[in-house]
Amino acid sequence: MALTDCLRDFCDAWRAKARDYPVGEIRGAFDRFFTSYVVFNRLYSEATYRLALRGQVKLRERFPDSQAAQEYVLQYCGAQHLIDAWERDEATRTALHRITDHLRERRFALRLNPVTGARRPDEDRKLLEALESRGKNRRAKAVLEALYSIRCNMFHGQKGYQLAQLELVQPAIVVLEKTADALYQVLERNDG
Repeated sequence: MALTDCLRDFCDAWRAKARDYPVGEIRGAFDRFFTSYVVFNRLYSEATYRLALRGQVKLRERFPDSQAAQEYVLQYCGAQHLIDAWERDEATRTALHRITDHLRERRFALRLNPVTGARRPDEDRKLLEALESRGKNRRAKAVLEALYSIRCNMFHGQKGYQLAQLELVQPAIVVLEKTADALYQVLERNDG
């Protein structure tokens, strides 16, 4: 089944809203990330429900947001489709390199303690290794994990609202929007 008109309209409206935010300043960048994440969230929810209808995942009483944003997106799209989407687009390739460089140089920490916000260098090192992996599944999952980590850090107030954060948030927006586009395409074709 292709996307419904209602879902297409929802995505189009939120994408247009996201494009209106200027990413050159912190407020606009945060707003664009949040708004773009609404689109991604709705799309990975749809993918999760489709996987459940096919019997490929089992849903319980609570929606598995973390799994849906990472594992189920990978399961629905496939690593090759995601990697192709990221690598074919120069802006997305550059954005992924910037995020990886930030981790390598320890300018930013992504895998923060969810309660205290403290850095967890071992977790960031593992994420960096996965981002640099040659294994397609491992690498694709790492990109999705990085996006979800940035989302959690921002949504839960652990990501500082300072100008320096633009160095991470700007490339994260590029990767997030390309990932949402890739998932949208697979959902539209219904070949996930």
